[in-house]
Amino acid sequence: MPQLRLKDYLVIVGGILLLALSLSFAHVNPVDSAPPGPSVTVVNTPLPVTLQGTSSISGTVAATQSGTWNVGITGSPNVNVMNTPLPIAETAQKAVNHSFVCSSTAVGCGEGAATEYVVPTGYQLVIDYASIAASNLPVGDAAVLNIVTTVNSVFASFQVPQSQMVKLYADAGTTVQLSADRASNVGGGPNTSYSVSFTGHLVPLP
Repeated sequence: MPQLRLKDYLVIVGGILLLALSLSFAHVNPVDSAPPGPSVTVVNTPLPVTLQGTSSISGTVAATQSGTWNVGITGSPNVNVMNTPLPIAETAQKAVNHSFVCSSTAVGCGEGAATEYVVPTGYQLVIDYASIAASNLPVGDAAVLNIVTTVNSVFASFQVPQSQMVKLYADAGTTVQLSADRASNVGGGPNTSYSVSFTGHLVPLP
């Protein structure tokens, strides 16, 4: 084995020193050795929110009074209560049933105030059914009912030969004239008895 020279020893020693110096610079601090950061505290303080536009709120919303509320009437208002009845228009129709009896040896009977019907003010009369019956008429003769009304201020005459449905009108405040006659228009002979009636209704005028 050859002998090492002094120079060789110096080279070996220098290499060891260089290696040790390199290791000293390569030292890494562990994670646990890092210095602590600053402390952070979170406070649950609600921030004011301004609502703009249209939105919806769900759940329970608490409302807290801010300042003094004034709920009342300012000053001394005048309140007047007047007991004034309101006009009520008559809308219900009223039934009418008019009748009379008479007897005569003449052509007919029934003319006059005892057989007339006066239409009340504020109503129009509508005759729906007219009836006539007679007894002790001359042989071959018949009874007819004559009705005279006023419609639109004009007289209107109707002859009803037997009991039947009709549709006759009469103005408010006018008089309906009724008479029972022999159809032959011939007087004399037996005393004939007549029974006359009509039914209808009154219509309130606007």
